[in-house]
Amino acid sequence: MGIVDDLISGYGLVGIFLASFLSYSIIPFPNEPVLVAGSSFFNPWMVLLIALVGANLGSVLSYYIGLKGLRTFFFKRSLKKESRGERMFEKWGPLSIILFSWVPLIGDPLFIAAGVLRMRFWKMLLYSTIGKLWYFSLVIWLTVRVA
Repeated sequence: MGIVDDLISGYGLVGIFLASFLSYSIIPFPNEPVLVAGSSFFNPWMVLLIALVGANLGSVLSYYIGLKGLRTFFFKRSLKKESRGERMFEKWGPLSIILFSWVPLIGDPLFIAAGVLRMRFWKMLLYSTIGKLWYFSLVIWLTVRVA
C-alpha cells in the first residue's frame, strides 16, 4: 500500500478527494485502500464526506461525457435498439446505479449510459449518492470495526 500511504500522508483529505474523483471518473484507480487508510488517519465521518463528494464529482464527469460526447456516436445505431435500451435503462438504471456504481469497470459505463440516455441530472446524482453512501459506509464501518 505504498502509493496509498504516500497519497494519504502527503495530501491528507485532498488525497482522499482526488483518489475518489479519479476512481469514479473514467480513470481506473482503486478507492477502497484509500478509504481504509484514510479512516485510520482521519475522522471516519470526514473521510466518508470527502470521498462521497469526490466520487460523485467523478461520476458527474462520466455522466457529462455521455451526455455531450457519446450521444451522437450511439444514436448512429438503430433507433429501434436505442429505444429498447432507453426503456431498459429507465426500468433498471436507477437500481443498477444504486447497487453497482461502485463496481470497477461497471460503474463508469452506467454513468456514461445515464448521460447518453439523458437521465435527469438530479436523479442521477441522487442515485449515485445513495449507491456510494451505502458502499463507502460499509467499507469505513468494517475498517473501524476491525481496527
